[in-house]
Amino acid sequence: MTGEDKVLRFGIMCDGTELHAWQARCVDELLATAGVEPALLIINRRPDTSPSAGLLRKATNFLRGRSSLWSAVWKYWLSRRSLALAPVDMSGALSAVPKIHCQASRMDKLAGHFGDGDVESIREYRLDFILRFSPGIVRGNILTAARYGIWSYHHGDLDKYRGGPPCFWELYRGEDVIGVTLQRLTERLDGGIVLHKGHIAAIKESLVRSFDALFLESSYFPARVCREIREGVATCLDSSPSETVVPVTRTPGAFQVARWAARTLRHRVLDKWDWLFRHDQWNVGVVEQPIHTLLANGEDPSIRWLASCPRGRSIADPFGIDRDGSVAMLVEDYDQRLKKGRIAAFTVESGKAALPAKAVLEVAGHISYPYLFKHGGEVYCTPETADARTVTLFRATDFPSKWERVGTLVEGAPILDPTVFEYGGRWWLFGARTGIGESLKLYAWYATSPTGHWAPHACNPLKMDVRSSRPAGTPFTHRGELHRPSQDCSQTYGGGLSVNRIVQLTPAEFEEEVVAVLKPRENSPYSAGFHTISAVGNITLVDGKRRLLVPAALWHAVRSSLGKIMRQRQRVRA
Repeated sequence: MTGEDKVLRFGIMCDGTELHAWQARCVDELLATAGVEPALLIINRRPDTSPSAGLLRKATNFLRGRSSLWSAVWKYWLSRRSLALAPVDMSGALSAVPKIHCQASRMDKLAGHFGDGDVESIREYRLDFILRFSPGIVRGNILTAARYGIWSYHHGDLDKYRGGPPCFWELYRGEDVIGVTLQRLTERLDGGIVLHKGHIAAIKESLVRSFDALFLESSYFPARVCREIREGVATCLDSSPSETVVPVTRTPGAFQVARWAARTLRHRVLDKWDWLFRHDQWNVGVVEQPIHTLLANGEDPSIRWLASCPRGRSIADPFGIDRDGSVAMLVEDYDQRLKKGRIAAFTVESGKAALPAKAVLEVAGHISYPYLFKHGGEVYCTPETADARTVTLFRATDFPSKWERVGTLVEGAPILDPTVFEYGGRWWLFGARTGIGESLKLYAWYATSPTGHWAPHACNPLKMDVRSSRPAGTPFTHRGELHRPSQDCSQTYGGGLSVNRIVQLTPAEFEEEVVAVLKPRENSPYSAGFHTISAVGNITLVDGKRRLLVPAALWHAVRSSLGKIMRQRQRVRA
């Protein structure tokens, strides 16, 4: 199917027109997608459950050690505090959509089966896919009632977790990331065809924030698959079903809930301690090797660090150009007290450099990531100005000290780390956006020249993976293949790097795979992380961070909090 063909018609399998917020967002994303329309509501008509059956179920759960403690956590805490689970009335948006009421009967121990009459009624609507929101396991002829089957979320990484509850076991076991999968259901439990998947960072001090990030930020999955189908590039439809054999997780018992609560409290205490008394300090280093040598996993490059900054100051995001044997470099010069960065320049000769004293690019808000590239004999820079919700192109009139604004490449979006490069006869702009909690999505735009019109990729966002979405330096070609550095923020911001090999990149297609993971050395003076690598000829610029104990940070934290309170009061009075 291509954009010239008929629209995609979808059905929604649900319990009614009142949906959870994350489900409503999924529907809104589909409604906003060109060439996609709702065609049927398949409303589940549940049989009444007798009081005796309810008592039997509760008794069975009690004997199995699944006490009512988790049920209380879910009912009285998580479901009330979660943004993702808030009820949303979609009766207005779906008022013109036909409805049928069906009841799935129990044909085996776990699964529900739709009657032949109901399945035939659904087939008459000629659906392309059915989005399943109602709980329970579905099997039988209903799986083939739509052209592309039934699409269902699994809120977990299928390679590691089956069952539920969502997010709990990942946090309980101290995982760094939590996965989410959209799959086409098959007869095999958790053996669906994976349509799209992503990963967020586990927020270890908050189950609610992890839950909301996972459910709300993955709501674009069905719409993205629809765009792939419309563009004729939905290779996921031909994938083999998942063959995961990991054990199924169950509802936690009282002891496990108590242990999770204790661990959550510990993480909250440590998080507040860091916020009050520590901050990150970044510095720039030089590696006397070409950037592609870092692809060898396990290789430990020798980094020559520049002189460290005084407390409260950092330099990071190095990008440079070779000039007669020396490297003219732009960096982010960050002031911890002001929470604000500026772009500064200096020259590195034999690994020695003075702290930049004068900014060469400065805006009203924060500015960082001074990405450099050449085109037509000119030097250009696309710094990050996410606070201004723009990506601006600057041209050097006297590199590196003088710059002029050329134009705006992307407007109306807070793009992080905009990275411009040429590939496949086009110019590409990659950048990331943050969402709820610890989630990062990768976006792309393309143009015929850096100063031309930039069009969004047909399948934006390209991916959601906190381990490899956010750009982290200059893309480079090695052995004829394009590689893209990215940040790995799964453990902490700027904790490490992933290098991705671009498998497919066109205006409608994107595929990449991680081929190297880079972590800082434990014995390095900057062992807490690094998040940028950039090529300058046969050398590579990197940055690294360390954690500093700064007692004065307590006063700055209190002052910042008081300032927020005063600004809120002023807005209320106004």
